[in-house]
Amino acid sequence: MNNIENKKNHFMDNPKYKTGYFNYKPIEIYKDIILFENFFLQEEMNYYIELLEKMTSTDWNSHGNYESSDFVLDVFFDRISLDIVKNWPVNDNGKPQSNMNFLDRILDLITPEYWSLQHTNFLRIRPGERIPPMNSSYESHKHSHVIAGYISDFEGGELNFPELNFEYKPKKGDLLIFPKEYSTEVKEVKSGIRYSYLDYMIAHPGYIIV
Repeated sequence: MNNIENKKNHFMDNPKYKTGYFNYKPIEIYKDIILFENFFLQEEMNYYIELLEKMTSTDWNSHGNYESSDFVLDVFFDRISLDIVKNWPVNDNGKPQSNMNFLDRILDLITPEYWSLQHTNFLRIRPGERIPPMNSSYESHKHSHVIAGYISDFEGGELNFPELNFEYKPKKGDLLIFPKEYSTEVKEVKSGIRYSYLDYMIAHPGYIIV
């Protein structure tokens, strides 16, 4: 292998972080676990929570843009929402609003080194529920990082990295990015509903660090 093939892209090396571009302020809370506080706007969190709370039982686990390897059914059954995330921004009146497109903001955060799959649904964990330890390192997945965003208030529901002996308590508005190799578990939610947006980062095939 030549030197170019040996080099590894890292979105934290993007010059936009050196200049405070678009108010992105990455915080490395553990090795390669990156936190962006207050990433989601209050208006968009309210918008999506309202849609999620109106969903019926048949609207959960009814999304249509997944492959069988996307999730383990016995873990995520009844917890994955109908596809509701739009790649166009709206406000409470359903009118376009340029600053409410969080999918574009995530892309802006990680490009040009990476791209995201842009999932269009949310995961809910209700009081008394938890997610056992697991990771997303499936052979069929070419992604390198997991993206997790939090849009609701809840107690409990800590994100634990058991192999690292590290735990993170999500806050409403947070966006978290971490390597897919890190196993995670969600501890029991005590109160409130833990709504999170989940996505994956893949290395951009046309971008090479030289």
